[in-house]
Amino acid sequence: MSFREDLLGLADEIRNIPPDLDERVTHVAIRRTYSPASSAPVPNPDLILSPTPKVKQITTGEVVGSYGRFVDGDLKVGPITPAYPGGGYTRDQLVGGEGVSEELTTYILTGQITGEFTRVHIETSRNHSWFLTLRRRRTTQR
Repeated sequence: MSFREDLLGLADEIRNIPPDLDERVTHVAIRRTYSPASSAPVPNPDLILSPTPKVKQITTGEVVGSYGRFVDGDLKVGPITPAYPGGGYTRDQLVGGEGVSEELTTYILTGQITGEFTRVHIETSRNHSWFLTLRRRRTTQR
């Protein structure tokens, strides 16, 4: 393995510490549903993000600095470890088939924050941590 892959593995191990201590109480699942025009929607098994990433409301400064991309109430999810041999996630796993008209990707949050969300943005500029920005689609019952 390369030095970068070693660091990604170490980052993944460190990110497992807060969930082990029950510090991160909002779980994130990614649900992809395919709806071919000729048939009923076909759901795939949910992808549960592990280790459980931090989920927090974005700050007013981030909203202002986004020039309209983000709004109050959007959530920032991460850090999420990029793929490496033995773990992490690829961009396609996190965002789905962008541009595929038959695919709907929904982010299901359960725990302290609950609901169905859509992706507003994915930040992949950092080598060892990616972040999703999500916006509420609807609230689900507990």
